[in-house]
Amino acid sequence: MEHVAPETARALAFLQALAAEPERVRTLPLEQAKRFTYADRGFYAQQLKRLWRYFPQEQTIVFKSEELLAAPRRARADRDFLDMAPFPPIADKTVHAREYDTTMTTDEKRYLIGVFEPEVRELERLLRWDCSAWLA
Repeated sequence: MEHVAPETARALAFLQALAAEPERVRTLPLEQAKRFTYADRGFYAQQLKRLWRYFPQEQTIVFKSEELLAAPRRARADRDFLDMAPFPPIADKTVHAREYDTTMTTDEKRYLIGVFEPEVRELERLLRWDCSAWLA
């Protein structure tokens, strides 16, 4: 039988779930903990730095999700920097997207901005991007 911590057996409100995330990730088996990494997956600078330990930065390309959504074909064309043959055409597909029943509260937004502001600033520095809209 799979181990399930008591706090994972019930749904938490968004802000409570964010607050519970570090403990859940620390104490649950990895496969189970992945379900509760709401904020942790958003630390992109850490992920990029880890990637760049194995691949030169000039062999990677990073896109803002809003750019990919707005112009996916242009983003796919930008992979030419790798000197690769063109990819065959593929149909656009949206995955892991859904409508939410509620919108974020002011307290939830404030909490997330507090969590992510240093990360956003680090991404701006690493990628020479303006990500100020992410903190609005």
